[in-house]
Amino acid sequence: MRKLKFQYLEQNAKDKYVKTIVSDDAPLITAASNEEIRLRNEEKKRKLKEIKVKLAEKQEDVRTLAPLVEEGTKADAWRILCQHL
Repeated sequence: MRKLKFQYLEQNAKDKYVKTIVSDDAPLITAASNEEIRLRNEEKKRKLKEIKVKLAEKQEDVRTLAPLVEEGTKADAWRILCQHL
């Protein structure tokens, strides 16, 4: 499915590129517009890095806490079982 989506996006980009090149009224691209896009992309990249760091921290917490929760569950089950005997 990912490959199909990538192929679709790639074909769509190619179509837009060709239409822009052969079009008589091609959009005006300036250094200022390129700079604006670059700044927006840098901001998006910064936010993405922050999110990835938070996600990595949460994954590490899960890896650390999961065995403790499992052990706690086993201990609780054993204690309950012993009370009923």
